[in-house]
Amino acid sequence: MLTTLSIEELSLKLCLAEDAITAGELLDAWDRMIVIDTMSFGIMRLSPLIHHQTQRFGLSSIHQARLKILYQYWWIAYQHRTHQLKKVISLFAQQDIPVMALKGVGLADYYPRRTLRSMADMDLLVAPKDHARALKLLLKNGWAHEYADLERKGAVHRFFGLDPNHGTQLIHPQSDVKLDLHRRLGSYTSNRLTQLAWAQPVQSTATGLLKPARPIELFMVVLHAVMGDFEDNLNWLVDLAQMSNNLTAQDWQEAHALAIADKKETLFLAGINIAASYGIDLPQTITTAAENSPSRGRIPRFSDARPLSAKWLKETIAGRYTVTCHRFPDRPTYRRLAIFSAATVVLALVYLVFMAVPKPASQTSKKDRQ
Repeated sequence: MLTTLSIEELSLKLCLAEDAITAGELLDAWDRMIVIDTMSFGIMRLSPLIHHQTQRFGLSSIHQARLKILYQYWWIAYQHRTHQLKKVISLFAQQDIPVMALKGVGLADYYPRRTLRSMADMDLLVAPKDHARALKLLLKNGWAHEYADLERKGAVHRFFGLDPNHGTQLIHPQSDVKLDLHRRLGSYTSNRLTQLAWAQPVQSTATGLLKPARPIELFMVVLHAVMGDFEDNLNWLVDLAQMSNNLTAQDWQEAHALAIADKKETLFLAGINIAASYGIDLPQTITTAAENSPSRGRIPRFSDARPLSAKWLKETIAGRYTVTCHRFPDRPTYRRLAIFSAATVVLALVYLVFMAVPKPASQTSKKDRQ
């Protein structure tokens, strides 16, 4: 049976195994299938948990030395991030700027050890009225925009890529730690949801930081994975499994209600279906609702196409169109509006390119010159 599983499914089941016999069988199959030098980034982010499972159950992989190195890498990366996090929190506290932990920073609470939740960056939320002040404070204290050409290409990047309604991407050059300073929970969520998060925050027992209430956190985990196509993010499936041990039936009901209120029910239930297909144990009420939900199709993933290239423009317009349609899945008027907007943008770009092409100087005949 294990031979029919993909390497992603094997990795996830190994991370979530609860007894030594099951973990041993999964590890043997994982060893036979994995090519350690070419493992995907998504599986590499699970390596701390895989290493933890081998230590927990007294197992040994043929790749044990490499797993230990990967575990140490993510452990050191976590220490660097939390060191910078403490400095940022201290800066904000001095200026009376409330801050909330999002995504990995907050989700690490659900893991046996916080260092087992690998993170590519840190995500912090500040109130919209405090965002400009918080950004200015960070830029004065060693942080910089992740994109060096932000000023030169500001208008285009803000419209197509950086999404100023969502947040600002920063980097700490000395430690290479990345930080997303949010003014809203996510690119595709309403302002109402962000206001609700601020109205009903909870406190992390490990860090003392504020974080969204569990139903909001659950909704955001699923939505972020679906909107991002989760190609390099298998963590969210482990997040769901770890969270399920702490969630109540009411938490799931409230998360579903949030999805409906935010016009994201189709996407939320699509994420639940994906998690169930990977074998994540979820409440029957939510999986039944997901099974009966109509599919709305896949949202395109942005590639690493060169900015402003034909491929990049095509993917960007297609992505924005699809997202607009998913925001209002039951209102065909918005689909027509999205088509019209996309066509207008394309025609405008074609016109601008045409006008930018140098025209040959008109030649006058000898008769005209006389």
